[in-house]
Amino acid sequence: MFLSLKNNAIFVADSHFNEKNQQFLIFLENIKSKKIETSQLFLMGDMFDFLSCESKYFILKNKQAINLLNELSKTIEIVYLEGNHDYNLQKLFSNIKVIKRENQPFKVKYEDKTISLSHGDNFINWHYDLYCTVIRNKLFLTIMNFIDFNYIISK
Repeated sequence: MFLSLKNNAIFVADSHFNEKNQQFLIFLENIKSKKIETSQLFLMGDMFDFLSCESKYFILKNKQAINLLNELSKTIEIVYLEGNHDYNLQKLFSNIKVIKRENQPFKVKYEDKTISLSHGDNFINWHYDLYCTVIRNKLFLTIMNFIDFNYIISK
């Protein structure tokens, strides 16, 4: 099944949101306040410097943007293509269509055309694919989170 691309869709990639780089949060607030209007938002990966549902530290650090995305997802359609800095996100964004790296490119329909969307890091080489498989492994991330006393590893 294909998703239909709307005329007023907005695409954002690689914002790398963090404490020093707040533009992504400002952008989301402008959508909320209707300064920017869209009915469909495509987040093309690496929206955060790092985010995974297993990392308590980064969930805490990014809570404001996470909450705002979840709020916006109640009124607009949001599709989030996971990147190499943000993954295992579905639990954080229950109302957002999250597309894992291994399911990219993701196809959408626009008029009579089929368009393939991807964050882009899935076309590198098998070494990088292996790294991505390990770093996204839920057991590995859970163990890392468990031993991350006082967030020493995360920091």
